[in-house]
Formats: sequence, C-alpha cells, structure tokens
Amino acid sequence: MTKRKLTVLYILHTTNPGNGATVAFMEMLRGLIPLGITPIVALPDQEGIYKELKEQSIQTICCSNYRLSTYPALQGTKNKLLFLPRLIARLFLSQRAILRIVRKAMRLPIDLVHTNTSALSIGFHVAKRLGVPHVYHIREYADKIGLHIIPSQRTLVSRLNAPQNYAICISHDLQTYYHLDNNQSIVSYDGCSHRPTSQSNREREPFFLFVGRVQPAKGIDMLIEAYATYHEQSDAPYGMMIAGGIADNNYYQHLSSFLHARGLESSINFLGQRSDINQLMQRASAIILASPYEGFGLTFMEAATNGCLVIGRNTTGVKEQMDNGRKLTGADIAIPFLTIRELSSAMLQVDKHGIRYYDAYVNRSLQAACSELYDRQHNTQQVFNFYHNITQKENL
Repeated sequence: MTKRKLTVLYILHTTNPGNGATVAFMEMLRGLIPLGITPIVALPDQEGIYKELKEQSIQTICCSNYRLSTYPALQGTKNKLLFLPRLIARLFLSQRAILRIVRKAMRLPIDLVHTNTSALSIGFHVAKRLGVPHVYHIREYADKIGLHIIPSQRTLVSRLNAPQNYAICISHDLQTYYHLDNNQSIVSYDGCSHRPTSQSNREREPFFLFVGRVQPAKGIDMLIEAYATYHEQSDAPYGMMIAGGIADNNYYQHLSSFLHARGLESSINFLGQRSDINQLMQRASAIILASPYEGFGLTFMEAATNGCLVIGRNTTGVKEQMDNGRKLTGADIAIPFLTIRELSSAMLQVDKHGIRYYDAYVNRSLQAACSELYDRQHNTQQVFNFYHNITQKENL
C-alpha cells in the first residue's frame, strides 16, 4: 500500500552547521524529502543552515533566539547573579516561540511535530496545542552532560511517556537509559553521509585528533591529562589537535592553565570550529573519542570512512558502536580505553608501533561503517516508516 505524504514540523535548537545534531538532521531531511515528507522547519535564528533551507525552498518559521529548555549556567559569581534574569528571559523566549509557531502552524496541514533534541520542550507544547503527535529525537544523556531540564529530568521522562508522544533514539543505550520500549520508540543510528575512501593506505602525520566542542561533557580534561603522561614517556611525542568551537570559556581557561603548567602549549593546538574535518581525519594518525556520555558517536563512523584509527572511550554510544563492530567483523574495530592510564598507554602504543600496525583495525571499522546498520538510506526509511506507524495509530 502506498503511504500518503506527510507534513512534518521540525523544531531545531540551533542553526549551527557544525553541531552534530544539525548535521544529522540535514542528512535525515535529504533522505526524507524524496520519500514524500514535506518539511517545515522552526529555527531560533536566520544564521547557519537557514540559508541552505531557503535555497531548497523549504518553509521555515524563525523565532527570536529561543534557548534549550534547560537552566542557565550557575558556576561563577557572574552566572549566579544573572541566573534568575537569564531564566526568566529563557522562559519568556520559549513561550513567545510556542505562540508564534502555533499561530503559523495552525494554517498548515501539520501531521506531526518532530523535535531534534530531547533538551527542548517547545515542540512538545506546540504539538499539544495543535492536537498532533510529537516525536523527540533523543541524542543526549541530558542530565549526564550538564543539561538540567526545566523544571526537572523527571518532567522529560513524563513527557516521553505522555499520550501522543514518541521517540527516536540514536542508540540502544539511550533507549534503555530513558526506559523506552519498542511500542513508543525506535533506534535509528545517524547515517554517515561521507563516502568511504581508501585513506588507510596513505601516509599519516604524527598527530592525534579530537573533534568536538570544548566543554566538560566531551571529556577533554581526561584527554589532555592522558596526553601529558604520554608526552613524558615518548621519545618523539605526536602532537594533538582539538577541532571544535569553545562552548565553555571557563573550561577552556582551566584546560589552558593545565597546559601551561605542564609546558604543553606548543604540543596541543586548539583549532576552533573547522569545516575540513574529513581532511583532518585523513591526515591524523588516530582520532580519540573521550566523552563519557556520547549519545551515538557519529564522529566514530566519519573517522572509519576516512580510514582513521579510532581510540574510543568504552562507554555509552561509543561502546555500542565498538560492540556492533566486533559482532559484524569478528574482531575489534577500535582501541578501547576507560581510564587515563589506558588512554595514555594507547597513545604510546600507536606511537611505538606506527599506524601501519593497526591497518586491520582501520579496515574492519570501514567494513562496519559500510554495513546496513549505518546506511543513511536504511535509517531514513526507518524514520519514514515510524512516522506512518504513528499517524496510523493516532488516527485509529
């Protein structure tokens, strides 16, 4: 039976083209439109991907800089003094966005609302007022990475279990964490858009790479502590490049102080947000995934398709991908670690043996990344089918 076309209202929390959730959303959208989805996208500003959406003639609803549905920062004297004004402003902007989106959406044939993160409640309230189903795209362990949901994490859990609410989880571990079942949720990995290359055969440069925003949730403090130990033990230590914007300036200053105290300023280079991540992966000897609570680990799949060895923290989403790879190929596809000592040891081993020694890891990771499990078309079809299951269920 041919499935009818659906109009889906997407609620995004950022237009930043370098944000992982935004990258995954745009890839998903490119796959859904040919299947018959008509998207309408609500955005907090007219920056970043706004221009790309307009060039594709995708209808947008722009609101005035609404924020995540989380409490403002409370570290430091300035943040404490500004906490209440910021909270009030955040609530005001959210309420104004809800009213604006509902006013515009009521004139459109919206079938369901899809919020691109679990840390934003605007879509939940919009869907409720429109009387249509709502889908949370759960990409993060909100409370574990310092995102304190307004008014509480328990509220998010109750919304996930409310009538007409559903979830797409980017890993089985996230689905388990939020106690969701297969009746109200699916697991759909973020498909990787980059085409596999034969970069494993090219010469690598002597540096380790980290890709991600500079904030505590990414585990960069652990990374540089391990690097400091490795640096002391190596005769000719590799450098370290950190590619990502500074999301927490206090944290960045803390890291900089540590580097200064250990004399590592010239060895670790903060590159800022980059548009050439694939090229960096093709040059690096290995990429390190250090976040203790990674929702999925899209960087893992991107590194695999670029022929880059992965050294991954053996927790949450990254562990899930390493476990999947082992099942698919019969052996390890990355070097796992849990402690600072294990990470520094992994760096030293790569330094000692050279990157050719790990060709089998790189080839197996590429094999895993090219499997149906991570195929963008397959996972987009999953989301499309889920939409139709929801609308059929709600229209019974």
